[in-house]
Amino acid sequence: MMTVDIHQLPIPEWHLRCPNCDYLLNGLPSHRCPECGDPLDMANIIPSWLRLRDPSFTGEELPLPDFGLYCNHCDAPLAGANKQACPSCHEPFEPRRSRPAKAWFVANKIVKDEIAPQLLAMMLERDFVPYTLEEKQNPVTGLLSWSLHVLSEFYFDFLWLVRCRRNEVVEAAVQPDWKCQSCDGDNPSNFETCWKCSNSRT
Repeated sequence: MMTVDIHQLPIPEWHLRCPNCDYLLNGLPSHRCPECGDPLDMANIIPSWLRLRDPSFTGEELPLPDFGLYCNHCDAPLAGANKQACPSCHEPFEPRRSRPAKAWFVANKIVKDEIAPQLLAMMLERDFVPYTLEEKQNPVTGLLSWSLHVLSEFYFDFLWLVRCRRNEVVEAAVQPDWKCQSCDGDNPSNFETCWKCSNSRT
């Protein structure tokens, strides 16, 4: 996970404005607006689409991280390739060419229904990946849908987070149920504390 100190001082040139009086906050030495005197809650005034850091991945990394990419020629996974050639069929590949051309891409189209847009948004926010989550209502059915857009510059960061999430799901599925050492109670694999005595899993 990439960490960013959103409380650093002076306030970086993020072009944030005081939510009360619209005063520009660039370079302020404290988290209090000098114009209106209001305290500044940085976690609430930083929008999700703001670029706070550089991308962690560019697609040029070797060996190639597990972005979930496959060879266009033989469909073999490309993760771990030590050069820009498929480990199986040796055909060349360029991961950066898969990066969307537009400034923002629709993340829903990549993961489909596998991960809910709200969960994806939480994952991206935790890793400071710029995104927007738009809610839409079907005028005929009245049903709500969400469209998650991610800054294309962070395409490979997005793929990495999705792969990490998939791996977590797989690990949770194969993890066996456990018996509490304190009360001998049986617990499902996804419980971190015993349902019977609240003793922590060890």
